[in-house]
Amino acid sequence: MTHRWSEADLSAVRDRLRTYAGRPVAAVKSKYKNQHVTFQGMLFDSKKELQTYKDLEAQRLCGAIRAVVRQVSIPLPNSTRRVRIDFMLVENTGKIRWLDAKGFLTPGAKSKYQQVREAYGIEVELC
Repeated sequence: MTHRWSEADLSAVRDRLRTYAGRPVAAVKSKYKNQHVTFQGMLFDSKKELQTYKDLEAQRLCGAIRAVVRQVSIPLPNSTRRVRIDFMLVENTGKIRWLDAKGFLTPGAKSKYQQVREAYGIEVELC
């Protein structure tokens, strides 16, 4: 027999998850101290990513670039894992550029970017 959750059931579960022993659970801090930000209904992983998006979108509206695509997922070769790149830009010439908004290059990201470069010829730029 299947049980259908009512809105009240879901609300009660959400409330229980937000507390522990009757006390509110503190927000989990990010490993790299970034803060998630919502802008126009879109979730960004950091303030830097949001600012980069705003800059790129302004360039698109001015006609300097053709398109901006967010959160492009690329499969890593010989693996079930994927790398998610923050932005894919299509320039007016048709050239495609890949940008990742990071404060600094982590060893894990460097390894993934190298795998993507060797497998697909994609060069990821940090911004």
